[in-house]
Amino acid sequence: MLETSLAALDGFDCAHRPVRIPVVSTPAEVAAVLGRLHGPAWLVASIQYGSGLRLIEAGRCA
Repeated sequence: MLETSLAALDGFDCAHRPVRIPVVSTPAEVAAVLGRLHGPAWLVASIQYGSGLRLIEAGRCA
């Protein structure tokens, strides 16, 4: 079994992880979202956007 040739597997490629492209909002999209928020929600969202915090990180601080 161990001395068997693996020539039949020559046409296969190794598995690769998919490339994940980050989703980035345009400044106009961010302005539209922030324009609909008021009070503490606006403050948290503005700080989150301005400092690059993740959603869970902004939630811990609020």
